[in-house]
Amino acid sequence: MKIDFQLTDTHWNWIKRVDRHVINFAPEWFRWLSWILILGVLQYLQRRTKSIVLFVLLSFSFYLFWMYLIARFDSIELEGLPWVKKPITKVVASTIITSLLCIGFFWVATLIVTLVDSNRP
Repeated sequence: MKIDFQLTDTHWNWIKRVDRHVINFAPEWFRWLSWILILGVLQYLQRRTKSIVLFVLLSFSFYLFWMYLIARFDSIELEGLPWVKKPITKVVASTIITSLLCIGFFWVATLIVTLVDSNRP
């Protein structure tokens, strides 16, 4: 996917372009949410049981999710931004975006576990 911040186009073409991206991204987003919930459940179970097996499974799952996000966002081409000129800058920007997303997803999974744990009877 190519994102060009200097592209000039008609309003209608921008709307069509955004619609196309939303249609493509929405199923992916909900798949990610299901993964976050699964990671949250694993984290909840690991906290309750203190199981080493669940800890290893959870750690490996977060690692795989992070690597998936890196591979997924590596295909995004950032164009038209003054600070994104060299290929290495694109890789670093992609890695930073991915890492921030992964940290955010980990935080959400942890928040879900905390909320469920604090509201159980």
